[in-house]
Amino acid sequence: LPLLVFAVIMVALFDREQERIAERLLQQYTFGCLQAVDRYVAADLKAMHALAHATPTEAPEAFFLELRRVVAADPHWLSVRLRSLPEQKTLAVASRLPALQSSSIEPLSQSAVATAIERGVWIGNLETMEGPEGSLRFVRLAVPVVRSGTAVGILTAFIKPTIYSQALRESGIPQDWTGAVLDRDLLIVGRSRAPEDFVGASATESLREEIQSGSDRFFFSRNQEGARVYTSLYTSPLTGWVIAVGVPSAIVRAPAVRTVFAVGIGAFGAVALAALMGTVLARTFASRNRAERRL
Repeated sequence: LPLLVFAVIMVALFDREQERIAERLLQQYTFGCLQAVDRYVAADLKAMHALAHATPTEAPEAFFLELRRVVAADPHWLSVRLRSLPEQKTLAVASRLPALQSSSIEPLSQSAVATAIERGVWIGNLETMEGPEGSLRFVRLAVPVVRSGTAVGILTAFIKPTIYSQALRESGIPQDWTGAVLDRDLLIVGRSRAPEDFVGASATESLREEIQSGSDRFFFSRNQEGARVYTSLYTSPLTGWVIAVGVPSAIVRAPAVRTVFAVGIGAFGAVALAALMGTVLARTFASRNRAERRL
């Protein structure tokens, strides 16, 4: 009995230690995913600031060639558009797709423009536009064009979200783990596994509840496939997006399950051996008692 109690205590301690190890790994991978996504966003913003700085104050239609060169150089850049301020009239645009070439593209809201001017950047959420070629998804990034301390224009880039799924995979996340980028509306912007099936979908209810509750701990939730995963979250200070990484609960619990199984087998064997020895001793004592009575 003391050995069994000791074994149970050791299993509980081992289980907790394995959980701590899983949490540390989750933290590392989640932070790595955040850094990978932020690097791509920061690189795009840096290129946009360079474009904004090079924008001519006069005859901006000549800027079209530069915009087209940038769009052609980066396959995840779908379109770049220069608008004047405050009326937001289109001055120059270059696009890979005819749908984004149209002048009917909705301009940024006044609050988005104000944020871009105040902070120097504005990062949007995932947007979906229906066109002749089907649904088109993109993320808009915007920077102001400033001259003599006054914002005279707004430069907007339409970014293909596949780049964020690529960033998650490049972070080194294990294949059986799931990493996701969620925008401020909790729509999936990028995903390490099967992004073509889930980008644009809403976060699962269990994950949404944890994010909205401001959870800063580890928790179990359901992923898009319905599997139970042990999850960690980070919110990017650059984009405001949420990075979520989940490891299947079976992987987290597997070492403890194996240990419990081994201890259970050992305990059963110990009890069986004790019972056998007790039976043998009892029969021996009974046999001696009978012999003594006969004597």
